Amino acid sequence: MGKKVGKHESGSRRAGEVLDKARGTADDASEESGGLIDAASSAEKRRGARRPGRGRPRLWMALVLSFLLGAAVGWMGWKWGWLDAALREAERAVSTIWKEERADGVRDRRFMEHPLTGQEIEGGSINTAVAVLSDDNTVLFLAYLRWTEGEALRVMLLPTSIVGLSTKGEDLTIASALKAGGGNPTELRYLLEGLAGGAPHYLFLLPVMRLPALGEALELPVARVKADCEAMNPFTASRESLREGMLLRDRDRIISYVMAWGARDPYAESVDRISAYLQDLLLELRDKGIQALNEALLEASGAWEIAPAPPDSEKAAGYAASLLSAWAERDDVVFSGVPRIEILNGCGVVGAGTAFQRRLESRGFRVAEATRNAKVPGEDVNDFSYQSSVVFIGDGDALNEAYAQYIARLFRIPRVEYREGVADVVIVVGSDLASPVIE
Repeated sequence: MGKKVGKHESGSRRAGEVLDKARGTADDASEESGGLIDAASSAEKRRGARRPGRGRPRLWMALVLSFLLGAAVGWMGWKWGWLDAALREAERAVSTIWKEERADGVRDRRFMEHPLTGQEIEGGSINTAVAVLSDDNTVLFLAYLRWTEGEALRVMLLPTSIVGLSTKGEDLTIASALKAGGGNPTELRYLLEGLAGGAPHYLFLLPVMRLPALGEALELPVARVKADCEAMNPFTASRESLREGMLLRDRDRIISYVMAWGARDPYAESVDRISAYLQDLLLELRDKGIQALNEALLEASGAWEIAPAPPDSEKAAGYAASLLSAWAERDDVVFSGVPRIEILNGCGVVGAGTAFQRRLESRGFRVAEATRNAKVPGEDVNDFSYQSSVVFIGDGDALNEAYAQYIARLFRIPRVEYREGVADVVIVVGSDLASPVIE
């Protein structure tokens, strides 16, 4: 019995040893496999941990290079001016969006009330003359502006050489109108009422030698030179050559360039230069806002005068600021010089058109053409049937019409009529005004 039991136990031990050995082998394999997995996992973690550290310097380097490149391009664009137009357009767009999206506030329209009487100015339109004056009150430069709520701002630059009639019926130039009145603007108002069809409600009088101070206070925008030219700077008594594309930043240089002082034809060139500059100027005034305009005008006290004005300087600045702000609100501005005048011979007298041109030019009126004959409408046939002279105008512009009407009254031309296709002013010389050219 005992042998049988011992033999069974021996077999059991051998079987247990084999089983234990097999289990040990499996455990060892599992440990080795787990070790390999842990090693692979650690390596993956190390690689993942290294990736951000390796990419970050490259990202920072790219950002730094982009910044340096953008700064270089921006500096070159500012230095050479080729970004200037794009930046101004972007500024206009942002300003327009801001203007359209801002909440509507109460607009300052104090200029609609007479500053001395407090009564509302009738008619809905406000006429203003801006005159630049020499030390002896000679008018060097004059612009006439008509503002009407909701309509385009109309601006016309007038030649100061125009000879009109004074309140006494005597010849008087725009240039000498203030001197003739001893500084009283009555004569200037009277001339402008005839030329523009309405006396100015306000006069801005600007002493020429104080203009840079006013320009500094208002922060005039830069001016871009349109073509190679020479300019005379009255503030420094010097002449300088200007190259196309130059950007003028000094206020005295901006003023002397825009007003074309020292140019061969200062009036015509100032019309071109101001038309290119006016939108930038109005945009600058708009961006400042009425409160900043008020402060700027107080800062430049003595560099401007508005008439009529309340005796208190702060109230006067408020009137002027409200008017400037109203101009700057307008996105639509119609700017021009005086209408182009064409003279036609309608009587057949040789040289009649050229002779009348001389009469006009002797009184400061600018004539563009005077050598052609009047034609039968719709045909290429001369028409010498005009017994009385006539002024033809195009329909649409009130200032152009007033200018034509004034010429007609001054030279006793009996008719002013509309004609389709006429752009500015056409004067047909009839037998009543005919006089030949005398060599």
